[in-house]
Amino acid sequence: MKVLLTGISGFVGHHTAEALHRRGHALRGLVRRTSDRSGVAHLPVEFAEGDVLDRPSLDRALQGCDAVVHLAGLTKAVTSEDFFRVNAGGTRNVAQAVVAAGDRRERRPRLVHVSSQAAAGPAAPGRVSEEADVEAPLSRYGRSKLEAERLIREVAGDAAVTIVRPPMVYGPRDRDILAAFQLARRAFGVFLHPGFSEKRYSIVHGADLGEGIALALEKGDALAAGDRGRGVYYVTDGAAYTWADLGRALARAVGRRPFILPVPHTVSTLVAAAQEAQALITRKPPLLGFDKIRDMRGDNFVCSCERARRDLGFAPAYDVPRGFQQTADWYLANGWL
Repeated sequence: MKVLLTGISGFVGHHTAEALHRRGHALRGLVRRTSDRSGVAHLPVEFAEGDVLDRPSLDRALQGCDAVVHLAGLTKAVTSEDFFRVNAGGTRNVAQAVVAAGDRRERRPRLVHVSSQAAAGPAAPGRVSEEADVEAPLSRYGRSKLEAERLIREVAGDAAVTIVRPPMVYGPRDRDILAAFQLARRAFGVFLHPGFSEKRYSIVHGADLGEGIALALEKGDALAAGDRGRGVYYVTDGAAYTWADLGRALARAVGRRPFILPVPHTVSTLVAAAQEAQALITRKPPLLGFDKIRDMRGDNFVCSCERARRDLGFAPAYDVPRGFQQTADWYLANGWL
């Protein structure tokens, strides 16, 4: 298939492009003129200049493509309006462009929409999230991604659409989690635990997520009216980790002895307040703002990837200890750490 990737210049876009290329698909990437294309410079990518907020550029980029993987979006923003403008508004444009493309050819392009576990929110105590569960996002980001899913579902009767919901993602070239690796190294393994209750998470390596997205494109069910879970896939490494588990693995990956230090939620709130104030001045999204704190207050962000294993044959290659070590080694080798 010839596949259009929105967000190809991002971290998940890099890994998804590699997985699609490895599986024999031709790649076209939607990029802005200023986008950094170095992450996919080693791949045979045809670039189309445009933006998910520019519908005519989407129509042009879709010409001759058999499928679209929609990755573009904001994970950090200064305002709620920014989240919804890009994550929901951009998704609306992609969905409408896919439907319109069907008016010019025999078959509409297949669409894989990459959402987020944040759209669903945390699982109830004592259980894990499954695809058919009713969503209850905590953050503005999560609500914007859930609204994007709602818009995607509106065109499901006119096009074959699949949703992938990754949890926390990490791996080489990720600049967001890089800050955690840097802090663990500089703080000699000290890892702050927000709050005093146990927190549990699902997580996935970027390379495994890319493979899962490629499998969803090739084998995934399409969304179906009357079956909330059909056509939706959580893609994780299959394990559940406590916040302390992640901290210990992170410290060991950078050669430090781990020390987990629980702190009251007020500490992270104060840090977020300072970063939010700075964001108002610089107009640059905070790395740890109030929106991140909202999600961090959830104690059970664990989801099941059994459907992905069963339907897609998804088999992750990385668990956290191996994946964190591989990521730290990449950061060190490339001068990031």
